[in-house]
Amino acid sequence: MLADLTDQFERKGTELLPKAAKQKLTGVQAAGFGVSIENVPEQELGWRTRFDYYLDELEKQGVGLLFTVDEVTADVPEMATFVSTIQLFIREKRNIALLMAGLPNEVMQLYQHKSITFLRRAFLRKLDPVSRPEVRAAMKKTVELVGRKFETAALETAAVATQGYPFMIQLIGYHVFNQSDRKTITMSDVEEGIKGAKEDMENMILIPSLKNLTKTDKKYLIAMLPDDEESSIADIAERLQVSASTASHYKRRLIDHGILYDAGRGLVAFNMPMMKTLLSEWKE
Repeated sequence: MLADLTDQFERKGTELLPKAAKQKLTGVQAAGFGVSIENVPEQELGWRTRFDYYLDELEKQGVGLLFTVDEVTADVPEMATFVSTIQLFIREKRNIALLMAGLPNEVMQLYQHKSITFLRRAFLRKLDPVSRPEVRAAMKKTVELVGRKFETAALETAAVATQGYPFMIQLIGYHVFNQSDRKTITMSDVEEGIKGAKEDMENMILIPSLKNLTKTDKKYLIAMLPDDEESSIADIAERLQVSASTASHYKRRLIDHGILYDAGRGLVAFNMPMMKTLLSEWKE
């Protein structure tokens, strides 16, 4: 990861960096005041040292540096090294910024990492469900950009199936688009695409999310299964035979993991499409 970030920076910032090789002092001749200098192999320069040098060069030109990291994964060892180093640069008031995106359960694991508490002071933004008109408009415009179009009913079916969940919009759009190369995307394309998207959603998001939950978290979710759409926290507490404050505590944990959302007025609901169905099958 760190090597890739370095390569990306050196490629995109090539016009801003000097071409001089990295060098170090290796000896001094006292009588003649001479010095010995040798080139330093790239691998000998630590990641922080290298970017200290880069930031110095950028600062001379009034240029800052923004890192963007997608698909954040907490179990990548270099992630902690990277974020810790960024934390040090920010403390030193270097002209640097960091923008990261990831699935809720991965982000929460990173937040809880003992060596990178800096992230807990970062701005956290969660993607709310996307309205159906916005989903329809996004799908319609995307296929039109390449000269294709949806059948009206097919577009509506695809939009409804996403349930407004951002990742499902991507998955369904991807699978539907690749069902055929016909100019018009049909209902059969959408139906097959939805099947593929649901399989990916289950394997990539739902099952990994459940594995990261405690037994009590899962019991809380199972206690919501009898309800149609939204669940009352008071009802959940009664089914679990716990206090309302305890039920609210677990509600907050599950919201932080992106599995539930606060529906207001003492209500909570599933945030992830298909999670309720998967839990019903798992319970059985």
